Amino acid sequence: DHRDLHSFPTRRSSDLFKKYLRFQNNLSIVKNNSKNSPFGSFSNYSKLNPYEALYDDNGEMRTNIGDYPNYYRNGLVGTELTNSYFNFTNNFLVEWTIMKDLRLRGRFQVNIKNNEGHDFYPAEHTNFIGYSTNSTKGSYTLDTGHSNTLSGDLNLNYSKEFGKHMVFANLGGNVATTDYAEYQVSATGFASEKMKSLSFANQYLTGSHPTGSSSTQRELGATLLTSYSYDNRYLTDFTYRLNASSVFGNEKRWAPFWSFGLGWNVHNEPFLKGIDWLKQFKLRASIGNTGNQSFQTNKSLAVYSFMTDRQYNGLMGSIAQNMANPWLQWESKMDYNFGFDASIQRLNARFDIYKAVTTNMVTSIGTVPSTGFTTVSENLGKVENTGVELYLNYGVVRTHDMFLNLTFSMAHNKNKIVEISDAMREYNESILTSYNSYSLDSETGLYKYPTSAPIIYVDGADMNSIWAVKSLGIDPATGMELFLGKDGQKIGRAHV
Repeated sequence: DHRDLHSFPTRRSSDLFKKYLRFQNNLSIVKNNSKNSPFGSFSNYSKLNPYEALYDDNGEMRTNIGDYPNYYRNGLVGTELTNSYFNFTNNFLVEWTIMKDLRLRGRFQVNIKNNEGHDFYPAEHTNFIGYSTNSTKGSYTLDTGHSNTLSGDLNLNYSKEFGKHMVFANLGGNVATTDYAEYQVSATGFASEKMKSLSFANQYLTGSHPTGSSSTQRELGATLLTSYSYDNRYLTDFTYRLNASSVFGNEKRWAPFWSFGLGWNVHNEPFLKGIDWLKQFKLRASIGNTGNQSFQTNKSLAVYSFMTDRQYNGLMGSIAQNMANPWLQWESKMDYNFGFDASIQRLNARFDIYKAVTTNMVTSIGTVPSTGFTTVSENLGKVENTGVELYLNYGVVRTHDMFLNLTFSMAHNKNKIVEISDAMREYNESILTSYNSYSLDSETGLYKYPTSAPIIYVDGADMNSIWAVKSLGIDPATGMELFLGKDGQKIGRAHV
């Protein structure tokens, strides 16, 4: 404590450094090289007649075996399929004990990933049987990518135990940035199996060109966590978090999340003391919301592709690929949970009853053609999931030499759409308008509908609801199945 610092002014600074500051660094370096078999998939060989010989009467390798190519040749003509992976991870941790019960902890992480794949198929490979010109025989595909992440967090935590009371609090913040990029190029036309380099290619693979993708994602957050327990019987905790992410629209960067939980260790109650067969029985309940940002980073942005193959007056054009949505916000899920954990002799049990309400679920919906796009990312509305889960584990045999456990688990879930957004209502209307634009077939006298079933979202319905019409059986006159439409009309699924 502070009195120790002032009472011993002659103490060496190195002793104080060791007592109140702690450093830790974890470094991990992973390098992996792999080489796939050049002989190809086993399924190819399963097609071949096992009684056919690989070589002809002159001892030459056959080009074909029966009606199929001699896939065994692929492993002898210089085929190479290689991959390499490199991962550098460094975690640096510093902890400062300000007081006995008060600590400041900081962490900084660097994570670098690189991957590279080379697929070379020479001109003699069975992939190129039937090719007329050597300029298109042989192929080389290079796939390379990297991901660099820098992240750090700083947390100040306080813990204190006095009598039967135990309190804990943590205040912290975090920041992270991730840069990702991946590129692929495929070329063809290799004069020799020795020319295993893109520089020897005659041209790009027909109909292809170099492709790639890149993204930058940044996050910022702050967290407050508190917990309290009394006599290790009654437990409570509260968490509040404020998050911002670059993947969401400019108008909806920030989102708050919170949770509150209660627990009761019934097995620690005085009236259960001395009951040896009951090791644990804990009742718990919680409520809280969480966020989700696991989707493409460009969903809220306007994305363009350049027209590199043509120019106008020396200027290169671009085409819009993604419609911007500055109001795209976090998916948020409110969780309600009640359950218990129990340990009775060799039996361990866990039971949960839950309800989860997800709001603003991000999905792609159709939009009017006049916008220049077929889909746009929107927030769906509100979806509810309810269910129960049960887990049982019983230790049948437990000795120093062996153990045998029996495990049983059961889960049941049901979801429904509680409320859809205005954008989704417009989407439903456009889909139904298109689907209901049926016409009368003059030859069969039946109404013709689109061949695909509509995908619509309705309040109170299941997310996976199947919308269909009642079957009236087969029409003996035409051999076609008849249906009863919503408007009472007989519908025939004539092919259109």
